[in-house]
Amino acid sequence: MDSTEWLKLLLAFIPAIGTYSVLKFNQVQTMKIKAELIEKLSNAMNQPTPNKHSVTELFALIHKVKFKFEDIIALCDDSDCAKITQAVRTAPNLITYENGRVVYTGIGLNRFFRWLDKYHTFYFYWFSVIALTSSAIATLFGEGSIAIIGMMGTVFATAWFATAIKDRKFAETVDYLIERSQLEDSQALAVSAEPENTE
Repeated sequence: MDSTEWLKLLLAFIPAIGTYSVLKFNQVQTMKIKAELIEKLSNAMNQPTPNKHSVTELFALIHKVKFKFEDIIALCDDSDCAKITQAVRTAPNLITYENGRVVYTGIGLNRFFRWLDKYHTFYFYWFSVIALTSSAIATLFGEGSIAIIGMMGTVFATAWFATAIKDRKFAETVDYLIERSQLEDSQALAVSAEPENTE
């Protein structure tokens, strides 16, 4: 590969690197503010008689979702609380957290929609892989306008690929949380169904 091809490859990825840097800076600033709010939430929850309004409003400010006070207390004791809040914030019309469980809600109750979403995620991921590979090949080995089109395609395909990875990871997280809740429900039913030993 000669220096021109390396330059083309570098130029194809410069916009992606610049966008990533700006996003990372904004993320760091957001995390500082969020840390301060989490400290206030922790203080509000640790009061001898917690103010339910303060706790629910601070929780909503931090996580951008509204839960009942009792669900917030149960969620904070859950080992997967970060995954749960992220999943509910990402898709509030698909899943929710209530009574200590992650459950489908809204459109998530429709089995056909869940099936369609699963296959959409799968095919979108592989389409983005193919688009990124094709664009990179066009950038590296194309001449003139083909190389420019490949360069532009690489930028868009990189964004598609990042979105596809995020969607795929989110789908896996939702599946895990729902299966975990269903397992806990079945274990609770099994325990309640066991006959009591009375001697």
